[in-house]
Amino acid sequence: MRLSRSRRLLFAAATLVLALVGMEVLARFGEPYIIPSGRDLPLPAPMTPTQTGGDAWRRLTQAQRGAVPMREDERTGWSLPPSSVRMDGDLWIRVNALGLRGPEAGPKTEGEQRILSLGDSSIFGVGVEEKYLFTTAAAEVLATAWQRTVTPFVGGVPGYSSTQALENLRRVGAALQPDWVVIGCIWSDLYQNQDMATARRRQQLREPMRAFATWRVLRWWLSPWLASQKVRWVDGKQDIGTLDDEGYPPRTSLADYLKNLRSIVTETQKLGGQPVFLVLPAPLDFDRVPPPETVRVYRAALQQVATESNAPLLDGPTLFKQRADLSFFTDQVHPNRLGHQLLGKALGELLTTQTPQ
Repeated sequence: MRLSRSRRLLFAAATLVLALVGMEVLARFGEPYIIPSGRDLPLPAPMTPTQTGGDAWRRLTQAQRGAVPMREDERTGWSLPPSSVRMDGDLWIRVNALGLRGPEAGPKTEGEQRILSLGDSSIFGVGVEEKYLFTTAAAEVLATAWQRTVTPFVGGVPGYSSTQALENLRRVGAALQPDWVVIGCIWSDLYQNQDMATARRRQQLREPMRAFATWRVLRWWLSPWLASQKVRWVDGKQDIGTLDDEGYPPRTSLADYLKNLRSIVTETQKLGGQPVFLVLPAPLDFDRVPPPETVRVYRAALQQVATESNAPLLDGPTLFKQRADLSFFTDQVHPNRLGHQLLGKALGELLTTQTPQ
């Protein structure tokens, strides 16, 4: 008995639906074994506002203020409360009288070398104990190699762009007298000026198919032939430093980023110190396609200023790609304890080739 045309269409539609459901079930089961888990790491915590000064502090939500203890700062918008010991999650955070994470900075002893790191929460070491920070690890390597005291100080503050890092150096430089200033500013300069909830909603609207495992697996298989992947919190669509199609630019334009980096170098040299550049790694470096254009260009700017300054540079992405181990990160940006240790030892080995002042 022949089926009617409508019944044949209904049967074909039902078969197609069952096939799609079966594919989705298989994709959800197989996705963890197919796609590297690092790209499913969580996004970093919500970004702080672009403005500096009191207005920035007022715009911070209570949740953002409570993530790491902060206080209002007229020059940088927010800063760590000096001479305090606070809790960050389940970690004790020690802040010295200069508002830097780390030990007190009394008068320098003869032969002592001081390392100051500048940047945002990746440099600050969110979730990482002080003894495991990359600056601590680098100082231990250098103290052994140079046979002298090497003291690390952390000038990284969650949410700090290169503009705020420059102000932080100007604020503490004369009192600290750093011999080495590690410049690791990038992620907070690239962050778009939108809150994370809005970013996620926009992402879902732009890519509704991402809700399906079949689509995610298919995109992963085809990724080498598709357009360059984009990080959800970075504008990789248009020219660097311009508005994207939704009106959200990176916090720091490329021109200002270059200007800030060069100014940090100048301030460091005025203090009698030497700049050192750190290109921060991220899980995106393990993808089968290159990082987004925005990331590549800002990293290239960092390398350019290092070359101009004849300064040492640690290439974090290359260092981490040699291992391709995503267990070095807590999310899409922040290295964990293991990541800091890897960076610190490599930084220490790099600087042992330099002559201490």
